[in-house]
Amino acid sequence: MFKLPSPVKGKSNANKSLLCHGLPLFQWGNLREKEEVIGRGSFGLVFVARNGHGEKVVIKKLLSEDDQEKRLFIKEVKILHGVYSEHIVKFKAACMEPCAMMLEYLFFDFAPFGGSAIVSSLDRLLQHLRVNEVIDQFPFQEKSPWKRQPGLHICMTSG
Repeated sequence: MFKLPSPVKGKSNANKSLLCHGLPLFQWGNLREKEEVIGRGSFGLVFVARNGHGEKVVIKKLLSEDDQEKRLFIKEVKILHGVYSEHIVKFKAACMEPCAMMLEYLFFDFAPFGGSAIVSSLDRLLQHLRVNEVIDQFPFQEKSPWKRQPGLHICMTSG
């Protein structure tokens, strides 16, 4: 006979808040110097600000007050809080009023290449590279994976 799983007893999350998930939280009023908007979509607004410690951070703010979108936002916060990868920006904290998340601020600085631009979004990076024809200024050298990994070459060519 098939038995349905019973709910786990313990912490209740009837109000769908982040409080019982052990996530770091921040207060919206502690944000300072809300600066440039670096992204906008149907879901939210992304901009640069300074947190209570004066550190530059990225804030992703939910634009809608719809309960369904708030639930999706909370899921995203919980997922980002649990992901540790060098390829994904680091989650720092969440806010419930308004729904927002604080993320690590990353940027690309062209100073080491003789430029003065600093860009903080992929769109602006690609636009800067295209407009300034930066790619043409650097001699790229193609590397063959076969030279670097002779074992890979043997595996790929032997039948």
